Amino acid sequence: MKNKILIVDDLYANRYLLEEIFDDYEVFSVSDGDQMRDLLKTQNPDIILMDVNLPEQDGYELTKELKANPSTKDIPVVFLTVHNTKLDVIHGFKAGGVDFVVKPFDGNDLKSRIEKLLKEKKINEVTGN
Repeated sequence: MKNKILIVDDLYANRYLLEEIFDDYEVFSVSDGDQMRDLLKTQNPDIILMDVNLPEQDGYELTKELKANPSTKDIPVVFLTVHNTKLDVIHGFKAGGVDFVVKPFDGNDLKSRIEKLLKEKKINEVTGN
């Protein structure tokens, strides 16, 4: 069974690029928090790639919301953003993100990071951590 990745990014070009990078995964992509909430009613992704700059609510707010919800709190969130100050990174981790990747990113590097996180998640599920 393929791992499921949810991409939350308001720009179609970014979603398309990420879908291409992760073509060997089951990928869902949405452009805002409302679409993300709707999708999460029927899908349980293994990981979420979250842009910070989104309409209505930013990625930090959406991640805090995910972490406060028992049904989504264990889904790892990786931030993908153009923001690259130390404060941005700290804000991302405090919101509940597990990694912070600055755009533009290297596709191979990103894919390696996601594969590592998915392996860790699987180990944690098996061991009950």
